[in-house]
Amino acid sequence: MSMRKVLYGPEGITLAHIMKLYDKQSLLYYASDLQIRRVSGLKKDELAEKIANELLAPSVMKRRIAVFSPEERILFERAIESPFVPSEEERDSAYALREKDYAFMNKKDELNVPVDVAKAYKKLNTPEFRQYAKKMSWLAQCLYFGENFYGVFDKDVLLEMYNVRKGYHISYEELERMCNEFPQDLTECHLEEGQKYIVVNYLANGGRCKELLEVQRGKDFYIPSSDEVLDYSKNLYLSKEPVYQKLREFFQKEIGLSYKDADDETAEIWEKIQDDVDFQDMFGYFLDLYGEELTESKLEKLVNLLQNANNHTRMQIHRGHTPDEILQNDIRMGYYTQPPVIIPGSTNAANMLRTASAELAAMGVKVDFDSNITVVSEGKNQKKIYPNDSCPCGSGKKYKKCCGR
Repeated sequence: MSMRKVLYGPEGITLAHIMKLYDKQSLLYYASDLQIRRVSGLKKDELAEKIANELLAPSVMKRRIAVFSPEERILFERAIESPFVPSEEERDSAYALREKDYAFMNKKDELNVPVDVAKAYKKLNTPEFRQYAKKMSWLAQCLYFGENFYGVFDKDVLLEMYNVRKGYHISYEELERMCNEFPQDLTECHLEEGQKYIVVNYLANGGRCKELLEVQRGKDFYIPSSDEVLDYSKNLYLSKEPVYQKLREFFQKEIGLSYKDADDETAEIWEKIQDDVDFQDMFGYFLDLYGEELTESKLEKLVNLLQNANNHTRMQIHRGHTPDEILQNDIRMGYYTQPPVIIPGSTNAANMLRTASAELAAMGVKVDFDSNITVVSEGKNQKKIYPNDSCPCGSGKKYKKCCGR
């Protein structure tokens, strides 16, 4: 996703210039998030100026900048000193920082900070503020972990998670105060004052919260280490988990991907497991993608790695525990106790799986060669065809996208 660029040039850009790039409806939503009242009658530029002034108010800026991630804060302060082009590794953090509107990309693709924001921040950036930001930034990362691994949790769990990190111990009363000061539009967690339970916004309506709680019933909350919280906040998956380190190494050494591409594929596996994508579909995805590079031994290794990833991924339905941990605690989840069944999607995949069938069987992996087959007639002959094979009509499309629709 590309970043919206400010085209006025690097000198003299103010926060109001940034606000004027939004359409009026977006500005009205923004004003609502900031709890600015009586704005519907304002012209667009007047509304932009009003929002910019609000964002520059010391009390507002203090709370919003305090929840920056450590990576965002580093980039923000670098850009104040001198605009720069973010590296490939810095792009995601730069984009997240840009979305908070205290920084922008200029026409040279440099990360920059509006002149009035830079001036206000230099006044704000006292030792007291840095201590406050240290606590609030860590709270933001804990909330992000809770959002993705719990969905619904109470402030006692949040406090326990927060206090795991050395040097960050706070009381329940201080946590309550910090939650009350957290900008509501900068988190997906609903932090109602005086409310013990925290619910992620997308679960709040339509009965989804109740459904999740039913699945989670009887399971304790997994309390992560501080390294896990930091890892997830930075990488969007637990990149230091041994099973995911091995997967990343597999894509690098066995498939020949760069570290970044291998990391992207590993994160893709994390997302598929988190989204409860069926094992056979996940395996088929990588078989279609890298089938030509997969020898018999590599195929066997990939199946084993994916199985381990499936069993050792921390999931929201288990309140942050892995399926393996749940099974070890005698909490039965029937679909995880069944051995995986792989259904090939193409003749090529089926042939590869047949060569490794003995090894796969020894690993407890079954291959169903027949349920995905369609028998088609070619003159007097009959041919077995899989969904991802070329369509026999000669269109050049896959069978599932053509005659097999």
